[in-house]
Amino acid sequence: MAKPDLLASVVRNKSLLFRDAKASYETAAFGTLKLMPTGNPVDDQKRDYAAMGEMFMGDGPDFDTVMKTISKLEEMING
Repeated sequence: MAKPDLLASVVRNKSLLFRDAKASYETAAFGTLKLMPTGNPVDDQKRDYAAMGEMFMGDGPDFDTVMKTISKLEEMING
């Protein structure tokens, strides 16, 4: 990415100021970032996405297109 030091800075600030016990700050590094959901949450997200369809002005992208875009972004971020 264009500013690799920015990730380290965000991780440091988040871990100091907004610590969350569920977060794994020490693993937040390029090459290991996960954007794609796995397992049952995907089914839940697909239902949620369908339910919010009326929030789009016009036709929004279908769920599979959104997931493919997120997958490509994850690959790009992690190199």
